[in-house]
Amino acid sequence: MATLRTNITANYAGKIWLAVMSLAFVPIYIRFLGMEAYGLIGIYLSLQSLFALLDLGLSTTLNRELARLSTEPGLAHAQEMRDLVQTLQIIYWGMAFLIGLIVIFLAPLIAHHWVKAQHLSPAIINQTIIIMGLSIALQWPYSLYYDGHTRRCTDHSTGSDCRKRSLFVRPKLKGPPHGCQ
Repeated sequence: MATLRTNITANYAGKIWLAVMSLAFVPIYIRFLGMEAYGLIGIYLSLQSLFALLDLGLSTTLNRELARLSTEPGLAHAQEMRDLVQTLQIIYWGMAFLIGLIVIFLAPLIAHHWVKAQHLSPAIINQTIIIMGLSIALQWPYSLYYDGHTRRCTDHSTGSDCRKRSLFVRPKLKGPPHGCQ
């Protein structure tokens, strides 16, 4: 019971420390970057949060379905697992492409009409927003690969963990990795 109490206390202390440091460093960021550049970071984080909603739970669904299929006996479900991953890859990369295009096409509008900067030129803001769009587009499929790739299972005979690497690393999946049943 003492270990649980210690873990809970450490967890809360870490969260409180993170919140305090996040607030304490804002003036330092503003001093080094300037108010307008710091505002662009806020725009980036807002865009990232907005586009994260487009996941619509697909990465969680992938994780659940791969877990379900990996518990099925035999190798019959390996093809179904590959098909599921490939289908979601097409959806995710298509959405990433659309996200990039949307932000790139809206960048001049955002830079000239939405952001009212005094020290940064609209051209710099436009370039920054284009880079933001490309960054978000390239990072967006991460949740698919993270949830599908790092899903863990336990080998109960040895107590060790194994990873479902074969879905993304090797093109031919012959079944779940050793120990994952």
